[in-house]
Amino acid sequence: MSHWFFLSYARDDNKDGYVKKFYEDLRRAVAGKTGTINENEAGFFDGEAIEPGTKWSQELGDALQQSRCFISVFSPTYFQKKFCGKEWSVFDERQAAYAATLAAGAPTPNLMIPILWEKKKYVEPVIPSALSAIQFNHDDFGDKYTEYGLRQMMKLNKFRDAYESFIDVFSDKLIDTARTHLLPPLPNLAPLETITPTFPASIGTGTIPVPVVIKPNDGANPRYVKFVFVVGPQAELQAAQLRTKLDHYGASGAEWHPYLPDALDDVDIMVKGVVLQEKLSPEDSFAVDGDLLDKIGAADKLNQIVVIVVDTWTLQLQNYRQIMKNADEKLQFTNCIMLVPWNEKDEESVKNIEKLQATVKAAFENRILNNSPNFLSRISSVDELKAQLSMVLQRTKMKLIERSDIRRKAIGDVIISKSTITGPGGA
Repeated sequence: MSHWFFLSYARDDNKDGYVKKFYEDLRRAVAGKTGTINENEAGFFDGEAIEPGTKWSQELGDALQQSRCFISVFSPTYFQKKFCGKEWSVFDERQAAYAATLAAGAPTPNLMIPILWEKKKYVEPVIPSALSAIQFNHDDFGDKYTEYGLRQMMKLNKFRDAYESFIDVFSDKLIDTARTHLLPPLPNLAPLETITPTFPASIGTGTIPVPVVIKPNDGANPRYVKFVFVVGPQAELQAAQLRTKLDHYGASGAEWHPYLPDALDDVDIMVKGVVLQEKLSPEDSFAVDGDLLDKIGAADKLNQIVVIVVDTWTLQLQNYRQIMKNADEKLQFTNCIMLVPWNEKDEESVKNIEKLQATVKAAFENRILNNSPNFLSRISSVDELKAQLSMVLQRTKMKLIERSDIRRKAIGDVIISKSTITGPGGA
């Protein structure tokens, strides 16, 4: 069954029933304006519509594949729900696949329409960076919509007329938008359980980083991210006889699989995927050698972020441990992020937890004592790694931008002062 729209929402936002009421009001408006006799064909709502015994993922997958538009209920709760992020990911992929088939210069499909559920001041700061370009407001929706959010408009009787006007205008916009493009379904949609969600950007923390707009500043660019993998290759660890289980390791540090058996991806794919999600540019990695600190310092001068990934077993080797200890003592750069994955399903690591933790504490004594926000120790799952790294990347990017702005303004002050003495051209 095809639908004019799919409503994506967080179930917690519907505890008072207002999301369902909005859906029903919009469905009736769309059905009436389009002549859709069966109102169930006007929209899809994941609630009582799914009959007991129906395979929920198949039902949702079919609805996502067959709906013309995707309406998302933007709220602080919505952005914390992984399954909402999966729904977004599926429709976004479907829209992108269709857009790739259009001729050059053809109108870009924009069939993903957000609803501002709570007040703008609560929603806007927590919109994930991947969604920051999405337009969630429109002049025709009225100022009460932006100021109070749709939920308050529905709750307060004084806004009844404003809400009814919103339904009328929004349904017009939805129908017009849906008629501009007819998206085909994706040829091979994986089970929704396996889909990578577009968000949340910060799972389990209740917060999502504020999107940052990068400003030009003296050629420095916080977009670029370098990597350091403090992970010994399998052959080196085997020769050192540190541990018996070596299937986590590859020919290089970047080929480490920190979360086997749950995740098969190499560590560089994991971290670079987060970097791309945050609209940053992953670059090459630095070798773990005597020149590492100089390379990180050079990256700092260029406002480039450096992500250092550390394997606790590799730290048992003196050469790696000493380099990290030097980094802990000497690296005070704003651009450095250090993270230590930890696999709680690796029995050998669990048995040696005290020894491994002691080595981490010895190598990173200063960062642990100072409770460094850029030192992420004992990251125990792929989801936690992605969430924490995403949050710290945004925070580090913001700090680098602020630092560059301060430096630029300081240099600008000197230039202005100098120009008043030397005359035109002195700047």
